[in-house]
Amino acid sequence: MSGEQHKKIILDTDLCGDCDDVGAMAVLLNLDRLGYAKTLAVTYCLGNPWGSDFIQHTLDWFGRNDIPYGKLTDYSYANYDVHNKRFIQPYFEQFPRKEQYPAPYDSIRLLRRILAENNSAKDITLCAIGGLHNVNLLFSSAPDDISPKSGVELMQENICEVVLMFGNFAHPDQGECNAGYDIPGGQHFLKHCPVPITFAGFETGVHLMTGAPSEHQRPGHPVRESYRLREQGKFVRNSWDPVTVYYAVMGTRGLWRHSS
Repeated sequence: MSGEQHKKIILDTDLCGDCDDVGAMAVLLNLDRLGYAKTLAVTYCLGNPWGSDFIQHTLDWFGRNDIPYGKLTDYSYANYDVHNKRFIQPYFEQFPRKEQYPAPYDSIRLLRRILAENNSAKDITLCAIGGLHNVNLLFSSAPDDISPKSGVELMQENICEVVLMFGNFAHPDQGECNAGYDIPGGQHFLKHCPVPITFAGFETGVHLMTGAPSEHQRPGHPVRESYRLREQGKFVRNSWDPVTVYYAVMGTRGLWRHSS
């Protein structure tokens, strides 16, 4: 594909407790390599240093240290121990982080900078596969030294679509993890978002199992090891986040249809 055809993507992730975030990053980085996407940034909607290290490690493994990444610097959830010990901490015990990793940006400042530098082209897709804390903070952000525009204005002028792994529309009474992270922030963003939103609900990825080919990658590959450790050697997981990222870049492609 020519450079004019690629899709500009910002990925916001909560990589911490589930390996499908790592699979989603791999989908995006490979679509980027093939020319379908241009990854502008990867931001992290948690304050957990283990998760942000794993994001940087994955970018480094794919040879994409040119992609800026950010994490929250003023917010964290109460308990990381269970999440860390599922695969992130065991991974780094076997394959230690590199000390020369660049320090992450603040997620909201990075998002504001990426949008401000886009010069109102309205051609960026913001794909969020975690809770909506980051996107709501971006939406609610005030003019600053990066841009004289508010977060609402930056989104209106630069984002063409927001794609969310969010909700359980087939069984709304059962809830969904990302929707429960930051309920007030999510409600505020969803009510006032100034650009179209596409939801990839729980039902879109729950029955599609992916990850098996990662078993044949060499030891240390972040996708291989995260699926192996998280799923206790099974190398497969439901595909909520990979499906969301694939749609954000490729659209429906005859695989799905939009529903309203």
